[in-house]
Amino acid sequence: MDVFKADFDAWNTSSAATGLHAAFAFPDPAEPDLLHIVFWSSGDLLEAGPLASAAYTATADDPDTLNTYGSGQVKSVGTGVQLNENVALAGFIRAGHPDPDAAPGSSGGGLPMIGVFRRGIKPGRLDELASSFQVVCDIWHSAVPGILAASVSRDPEDENFVHDIRVFADKASYAAHVDKSNAELTKAMEVWFDNYDTSIPHEGALYAEDTK
Repeated sequence: MDVFKADFDAWNTSSAATGLHAAFAFPDPAEPDLLHIVFWSSGDLLEAGPLASAAYTATADDPDTLNTYGSGQVKSVGTGVQLNENVALAGFIRAGHPDPDAAPGSSGGGLPMIGVFRRGIKPGRLDELASSFQVVCDIWHSAVPGILAASVSRDPEDENFVHDIRVFADKASYAAHVDKSNAELTKAMEVWFDNYDTSIPHEGALYAEDTK
């Protein structure tokens, strides 16, 4: 792990990391030898981390997985990596980043929060999920400037699962995305959430300083 940390820190300050808003890595809670690595890039990502790090053990027969979301491309992923380019069915990515102080309920901004989740949906409800989620996204885009990105994509292997992506400017924006005082938003979220199969536990991670 020390080797990877040194390589990652060096890469993070190199020209290959140009355009990054965030880049971090941490061990899986259940398997400390596995890493979750997250990149948030403006435009194309030149390299998916320190590709030559001796810490990596992935091979062509036992590859790591890199999921990408958005309109940019990953120029180089290295060997032993399966690249899944996920096309958004609905959502938005803001062109610019607003002042966190402008986000509803903000008390001075803070570090961004990034959520990546895989959720089960009811069979045959993919189109309904996408269309109802876009309604929610249109409200978010107008009412919560601190939501920097929100998207839903079909799982590359199972049509009854989707990937949900959220990027919040700060904790206040995270709290505002479920504003119960906004009746229009609350109703739209109810219609959207009806398409999920809640009998299947969702999996994923929310990357944040804290969520308390």
